Amino acid sequence: MKFFDNMESKFSKYAIKNLSLYIAVIYCLGFLINMWNNTIYVRYLSLDVYAILQGQFWRLFTWLLYPPSSGILFAFVMTYLYYVLGTSIEMRIGSFKYNVFIFTGILGHLIAAFIVFAYNTNVSGYVGNTYYITPGHLNLSIFLAYTLLEPDSIIWMYFVLPVKIKYLSVIYVAMEGYSFFKGDMLERIVIALCLLNVMAFFLLRKNWKRVAPDEIKRRYEFKKPADRTAVKIVPFTSIHKCHVCGRTEKDGDDLEFRYCSKCNGNYEYCQEHLYTHIHVK
Repeated sequence: MKFFDNMESKFSKYAIKNLSLYIAVIYCLGFLINMWNNTIYVRYLSLDVYAILQGQFWRLFTWLLYPPSSGILFAFVMTYLYYVLGTSIEMRIGSFKYNVFIFTGILGHLIAAFIVFAYNTNVSGYVGNTYYITPGHLNLSIFLAYTLLEPDSIIWMYFVLPVKIKYLSVIYVAMEGYSFFKGDMLERIVIALCLLNVMAFFLLRKNWKRVAPDEIKRRYEFKKPADRTAVKIVPFTSIHKCHVCGRTEKDGDDLEFRYCSKCNGNYEYCQEHLYTHIHVK
């Protein structure tokens, strides 16, 4: 992620801090609107590309008002969950990268909506239009991204059943995978674009240096058995030896040896013959 590290050093001051809080507020506002009149979203706020091209540009943003659920309890629980997960992700990767992650997901949804409109094809779940593209995949992307960071975290299902988040993610991915392979090409494109930020997040977090040719060669060279020359073991030989009696330090630990300064040459004697020997001339 060196590229994003460089971008972060330049543009981190523009990042929105605590972005998950703003997303939670948007969901709460959307829930209140839905409680007041459940037709307002589809008629005036949804991601309807045809209406956008007619000048209703606010729909590029207001489609995010769609709440996670129409039930008050479930909507509150899911909104709080996405807030907690999103905040945890932001704390781990930083506000700038989290902003990039969220806005990449939003951009993927917008591109998907325009593709569906351009093809004007009835896609399962979209009913020939695009206003059924909601922030559902954006919420799922937050869930999956957190799983990549903390796969062993525990979620209490219905507040009583502890389940590791990685197992729930497997279920969600299996459901999306079924829709991906079961649907036509256009629906596959829509799913891929809506989860584009998750795929980018996964790829950027992988240590691709390990599969680089230079790194593979380095590991191969390191694992090769080193060429070692045979070391000839030389038996221990004595260092000191008396010129008269021939005794060495191996003949006793208490033996001491000295060189005679009066002998012509380097002659060594034990303490017994140091002063009694005949000097070599």
